[in-house]
Order: sequence, then C-alpha cells, then structure tokens
Amino acid sequence: WPDKELALPIPEPPPGTRVSLLDREGTLPWRYDGDTLYVDLSGIPFSQIPGQWAWTVKLEGYLDAR
Repeated sequence: WPDKELALPIPEPPPGTRVSLLDREGTLPWRYDGDTLYVDLSGIPFSQIPGQWAWTVKLEGYLDAR
C-alpha cells in the first residue's frame, strides 16, 4: 500500500474524472502533474483499505473523453 499517494503514468484525465477505490465509499483527491496522475491516499486509515492483497483504483469518466 503506498504511503501517501499512488503515481500513475497515464495521459491526462479530462475535467470531472472521479477517482475511487473499489469496495470503498467516496472519491479520492487527485492531481495531474508532468504526465502522471497522483492519487492522494493519505486520508485512508488502514482499517478502510478494501482487501489485503490487491487494490483497484477506478477512474470514472476517464475514457469518456478518449
């Protein structure tokens, strides 16, 4: 599990993209800088991590603009 943020080297998401973790309520703050999407994970306590072995980040609206 990343300490503070997850860095994804992807093309820039369109405005309005919502980032979340599957099996967890709510969206996550994110920013885009230098060809990398940074997802802020610092506000997620260990007890709210959805699973032990794998995590799925959902980018809702990301492919709509492609």
